[in-house]
Amino acid sequence: AHLAEHMVAIGSRNATAEETAKARARIGADWNAATSHDRVMYYLSAPADQAVLAAKILADMVLDRKFTDAKDLEREKAVVLSEKQESLENLEDISSEALDSFLCDGPMALPILGTEKSIALIELGELQEFYNIFYKPDHMLVTIAGPPNTDIQEIMKQFGVDEEWSGSDCCVSGEFIQISGLPNKHRSQKNKKVFHPAARQARVTVTYGAVPLLHKHAAPLRFLEGFFSSGFDSRLFQSLRQRQGLCYSTYGYASLHRDIGWFVIATETDPSNIRKVIRSVDAEVDLLLADRPSKEEMNRAVNKKISEIYSVLETANGVNALLASHEYYGTRTVDHMIKTIRKMTKARIMTACKEIFDPSRKRVFVFQPEA
Repeated sequence: AHLAEHMVAIGSRNATAEETAKARARIGADWNAATSHDRVMYYLSAPADQAVLAAKILADMVLDRKFTDAKDLEREKAVVLSEKQESLENLEDISSEALDSFLCDGPMALPILGTEKSIALIELGELQEFYNIFYKPDHMLVTIAGPPNTDIQEIMKQFGVDEEWSGSDCCVSGEFIQISGLPNKHRSQKNKKVFHPAARQARVTVTYGAVPLLHKHAAPLRFLEGFFSSGFDSRLFQSLRQRQGLCYSTYGYASLHRDIGWFVIATETDPSNIRKVIRSVDAEVDLLLADRPSKEEMNRAVNKKISEIYSVLETANGVNALLASHEYYGTRTVDHMIKTIRKMTKARIMTACKEIFDPSRKRVFVFQPEA
């Protein structure tokens, strides 16, 4: 998937890579692409009066492509291998990949960039076959964020969709391919240490096996970030950083996906503090389970979580991301999310916490310097 993204990005069905780059530049377009574990995304932002032409450029890039030049493939393989080498020199990437493989048994444990061996083995015919399966209009989601007078009909015609649209926001989605037989599962291993010669501090990650994105506990776990684990005011930051000075920063978040999830608590500390950090996190979790959030904490969390949503809505890319999440994963609308946040109760939070923060769900991963 990642190599296909590179091949798609180097040109279009009607133009070379250089011509495509100049066409984007002529209309002032900013563009990028990214591959995640379950989708590939292509972004193009341009002035509103250039929206139709921007859509044409993007459609020409992603639709009806034929990969026939072996030199293009070998060049992009070299580029991806260079990207892979950079990631192997980045401690954050190294520790993140090691954490994924520790927590998950399934596709999400695999490195998005691939391995040096897997990249080298991909052939032109195999890449074309992959493209033919996944890069079809009925497997594609198009999101558009712009002013009310944006010509939705004309934009969608560029992607081969000739329908009448109404309303202030419009999305087109097909039936997404679901790959059967490849579920993600939580691994049973409780603890793992990884030693790396370039590491200077220990990265301590305490996780709890959580729930998928659309589970009833997803909303309370997201809300929990607002007072327990995210920000300078959070219980975790105040305990680990402010009162004990164990780290520069600490954070926690609900990492929820289509079929699996975790609640992640992470920090970096001196190796001599590893045990103390873990005990302190355990103490804060125990306190959370024993004592409901205060009214002041609830109010703080409501305002923080709603502010996060409004910040996303301030940019076209943010709006597109919310639209894509709604269509692709089935997440709630913005109005529904804000309503849920405002109506969140202590009882609902505690019900989720007592299920998720069970000792049997706890996993500890430490990425640290060599002894």
